[in-house]
Amino acid sequence: MHDNLGQIIAGLRARVYLLNIQTQSEMSASGLETLKSVSDELEEAHRVIRNLITELDPMDLQTVNLNEALNQICMKWMQVTYIECELEASCEVSPAITLVAQEVVHIIRIVQESLHNIYKHSNANKATVSLVNTRDYLDLKIEDNGVSSKELKSGYGLRSMQVRAKELGARLRIQKHSTGVTVHLHKTHQRAHSNELLDC
Repeated sequence: MHDNLGQIIAGLRARVYLLNIQTQSEMSASGLETLKSVSDELEEAHRVIRNLITELDPMDLQTVNLNEALNQICMKWMQVTYIECELEASCEVSPAITLVAQEVVHIIRIVQESLHNIYKHSNANKATVSLVNTRDYLDLKIEDNGVSSKELKSGYGLRSMQVRAKELGARLRIQKHSTGVTVHLHKTHQRAHSNELLDC
């Protein structure tokens, strides 16, 4: 589906680009602006299709290993966006001990939304996903090295992340820096766990 629709949209964007070149001297400023708007909307449509493919991924979020899931997300995001994504995971205990399935889903969706925002709003060429999970807490950071003049806006994506953090009983902070944006999720585990050390 992605290949077929992607090719159609790429072809339409190319035709709009050629039309823009051919009629630049004849078209009014408003006409040129309309062409640019169409090109931008086609690019956005292509992005939406890529995101839908990600959402339809057959990965079983109810049973998947969190570390493995984050690695898959980073790899696929790099393939789609051509932006480097590094995963750093340090876990004293398995998330299966400290997290229930729905909590894993919330964490995965927060990471996906954060990476989507990096692609859409940042000029970054690298993102880093850092996960630390201990018996006492989980600490997650998604960072990029982009420089954007846009202010952070409370759109649907950010509100969705805030709702998921609330469901997790976690604290979510989103900070803009001169060298990128940091999404920081911190959750304190509320229950006692086994003393056994396990991999992620």
